[in-house]
Amino acid sequence: MWTVTSVLIHHTSEHWGSRIAPHGCLIPFPRMFSGLSLFRAYLVCAWAEHGADALGPDGRVLHSPSFPPDKIVDTLGAGDTFNASVIFALSKGQTMEEAITFGCRIAGKKCGIQGYDGITS
Repeated sequence: MWTVTSVLIHHTSEHWGSRIAPHGCLIPFPRMFSGLSLFRAYLVCAWAEHGADALGPDGRVLHSPSFPPDKIVDTLGAGDTFNASVIFALSKGQTMEEAITFGCRIAGKKCGIQGYDGITS
């Protein structure tokens, strides 16, 4: 069973800047990851057009590709959409890999529409 405290979702482009490449946070910040196994937690990083990664307590990195729309319309809120989608998927019993893939799909869909009208269709 997933709990909110067992998943740490971190939007890296807001914290470290978008200049950090995917997997870049795994090397310069080792202390951040040392506590993951203690709490059986995951660190989830969304990488925009590069998809998303989840670092598990066992040290494995799970990856999902991005799912960009045919035309980018509005990216405002895509990160929040990803975070909410991952939490929703986990609350429905999906695996972490399924959850980050679901998050990438929904965030990609969000980028293809203005606002949130039509996000559920």
